[in-house]
Amino acid sequence: LLSNEVTWFTKACAYNASMAVFLLCLLAIVPGIAGFSSFQDKIPNGHIVPAPAGCANAPNGKWPGFGHFAIKGHGPANEFGKNFLQANKTWTLTLCQQDSDGDKIPNGAELGDPDCKWAVGQTPNRTVDLTNPAICDHPSVSAEFCQKTVITPNAKYNFTTQQQWLDAVCGSTAAGTLPTASVVFALVTSTILLLTH
Repeated sequence: LLSNEVTWFTKACAYNASMAVFLLCLLAIVPGIAGFSSFQDKIPNGHIVPAPAGCANAPNGKWPGFGHFAIKGHGPANEFGKNFLQANKTWTLTLCQQDSDGDKIPNGAELGDPDCKWAVGQTPNRTVDLTNPAICDHPSVSAEFCQKTVITPNAKYNFTTQQQWLDAVCGSTAAGTLPTASVVFALVTSTILLLTH
């Protein structure tokens, strides 16, 4: 009887330990997921920042992780993301007037706030005909100019042109895309199941 109780106790402890690990991992993932919405609220039209035309991996043609190289966010920041961080994650006059993607169009004009008067909670001046402030794709700029735009290489992405970056993250089997929260969640869950059986 004592042996059975020890076995049951050992299994219960292993199960509870794996649940604790699972909950810790979940807590680590959830703030990142919740963070997208809060960041999107901090720029004009943040929930509808467009992806470039033909970007197969963009959900509903949008780029929800607008400050990152990866479409859905996480990982290294793109130029707009770096500027957003420098502005303390706030829509400022400086951030609005900057041209993060080098297409000669200010960020505010791309995001529907050409006069840089938008404030959190307000409806932007324009909610259509938007372009992504991190991607040189404005209709007034030539495609040749945008293809030559240099992207700052980093440890995760080693792109020297915008076209290399977009080819990698927009394709259906994109090399170099970062794992999304749902992929991380699936990996954590699989690992816990393996550990508990």
